[in-house]
Amino acid sequence: MSIFGDGYQMSGRSKMRALALYLFAVSSAAFVAESAHAEQSAKWDAWLETGGYLSSERDRGELVAYAPLWQDDNSLIFTDIRGKLFSDDAQEANLAVGYRELTDDWIYGAWVGYDLRRSDNDHIFRQASVGLEVLGVDLVYRVNGYLPVSDARNSSQGSNIIFSGNQIFLTGGREVPLGGFDAEVGYRLPIEDWFAQTQGQQFWLHAGGFFFSADEAPENQVGPKLRATWRLSNLAGMPEGSRLAFQTEYQHDRMRDNQLEVGFRLRIPLSGWGDTKRPRPLSPLERRMVEGLERDTDIVVGRSGREQVADAATGTLLSAVVQADARDNLQAITAGAGANKLILVDGTAGPVNGSATLTASQTLASGGTALRVRGVRSGVEVNAHLPGSEATLVPTCACDDIVSIRGDNVHVTGFLLDGKGASNDGINIDSGRVNFALTELTIQDTGNSGILGWDNNQGIIRHVAIQRAAADGINFDTNNQLVIHDVRINDAGFFGLGVNRRNTLSVDRLNIDGSFAPAILMVNDNHLSLTNSTIINAGASNIEIMDRNTVIIENTTMTNSGDEGVNMNDNNVISFINSRLDGATDDGFDIGTGNVLTIAGSTFSGVFGDDLFDFDGVGNQLTQGSTGNTNAGAIIGDRLCNAPGAGAFTGTIGFEGGLALLDNQPPCN
Repeated sequence: MSIFGDGYQMSGRSKMRALALYLFAVSSAAFVAESAHAEQSAKWDAWLETGGYLSSERDRGELVAYAPLWQDDNSLIFTDIRGKLFSDDAQEANLAVGYRELTDDWIYGAWVGYDLRRSDNDHIFRQASVGLEVLGVDLVYRVNGYLPVSDARNSSQGSNIIFSGNQIFLTGGREVPLGGFDAEVGYRLPIEDWFAQTQGQQFWLHAGGFFFSADEAPENQVGPKLRATWRLSNLAGMPEGSRLAFQTEYQHDRMRDNQLEVGFRLRIPLSGWGDTKRPRPLSPLERRMVEGLERDTDIVVGRSGREQVADAATGTLLSAVVQADARDNLQAITAGAGANKLILVDGTAGPVNGSATLTASQTLASGGTALRVRGVRSGVEVNAHLPGSEATLVPTCACDDIVSIRGDNVHVTGFLLDGKGASNDGINIDSGRVNFALTELTIQDTGNSGILGWDNNQGIIRHVAIQRAAADGINFDTNNQLVIHDVRINDAGFFGLGVNRRNTLSVDRLNIDGSFAPAILMVNDNHLSLTNSTIINAGASNIEIMDRNTVIIENTTMTNSGDEGVNMNDNNVISFINSRLDGATDDGFDIGTGNVLTIAGSTFSGVFGDDLFDFDGVGNQLTQGSTGNTNAGAIIGDRLCNAPGAGAFTGTIGFEGGLALLDNQPPCN
């Protein structure tokens, strides 16, 4: 987002050009206004100023347009418009309208402004600003106030995770605009009395302080500031009122520490050029009526303070950290930790005996890994890099599961679970467990399943590798709701993924390489969405579908099955879309009775030992969308389509090139 309009994206050069054009338009308008006053002998004229600053914090470039809006001999209404570009890609604009009144010895002034800042995190902040000033020939007094009119904005950039005692916190989860004030006193050193060559020059020293605060900020920004300015007036070749100023400024506070900047400003009057009118002669005090405003450089934005965190996967508040390693009894620790605990296991001392039983609202995490957490107040998500080394959990005895889940809102992440060929399951999930998460795990050599779940569970399995499970890679029984993403299952002793009845599975990026039985088993009344996946070297069918299942297979490749490519019994609804079936020991599709099939945009290749489509039953229906398939050189051992007897199916299976498979017609007879 740009300060020049929502949704308008510009490069750094484009931003500078846009800002320059904007201020040029303002200054041009001021010039026109000034010209209109020419015949009335306007006393004070508009000017344009440009400058740049090198800073220990961040560099910036600045353009300023100053223009009288109304004036008489002793008073002036003016506008001061500023645009700034910072080296961290932040931008700011300041618009102010002020009033000044000239007396015999002093100028009294006040101004109000509106400020707009685009931070380096693309957040827009706004504030109202006000100021009072008293200007003299040799002295100046200023006080300014700033009131944010924008709320804090969430931002993961610049946030940090800290461990303090047995607690974990997020800091800096939000960009927070701070309100406050600054004040200064300035004095002009009489250098023209000290050095003859300094006629027409001024040297000013300013001293002051500032205070900014916000409820969400961890502490106030308060401290001193000092500024020194050397001004050279009425430059050669330029009209009266031109000025080159060199400036250095220092300030300090506890949050930002020491800040030092040096820079310059070049002021160019918009009158007195060529044949235009010359400025009226002014006294030193009268010339001060067109001084630019001095104010804080930008809207002060800080980072928010400490806040508690929740496990981003489960939403569980992590109120305390409990630590364990190989010297501890992990089973006792998990049983006694209680809810809302991060149980952090350090693998530095070696493998840790598992048999961990997790109860409600616990996160079991390995050291040396990253845990995604969310700020409770800000909602910002960041990776918490956990101390210690990655841990391996092993079974305490041959009869124990390595991890057992016995409560809701449980997360297990970051471990190698090594069954050593003796344990029951890598992870065993009791019935009725809601909102579990299994992430960033490697599970190997279990005596039974890698992950076994019973009934009525709901959860996610993400970024998990399961290898050499003696039984199934993943097995769930009845009425579970699962999201499975980026999971690899290698060399499963039976099924790669098997579910019994009434389960709903959303599976993306599943890779199964090697299984003794079908790679995927769906028994009855299940719903499966399988996308962007790969199945290879299944010992039986790639996917075995029993009765009354709804299965969508999309953007998936199946290769070298030990039996059928896809085997279905009765009354299923099956979609095979934009996928590839690359060879099978027996049939490509073995189809029972009463199934509804959509086979579209898919490719068939490799060697099929029997038929590509084998209709064993009757009453099957091919939907109108079953078109656009490709035979990419498939070698078929028997028939492209085997449908003995009329009534095997209705509809067609369409291939590129015009081939359409019709019931009881060649080649389906």
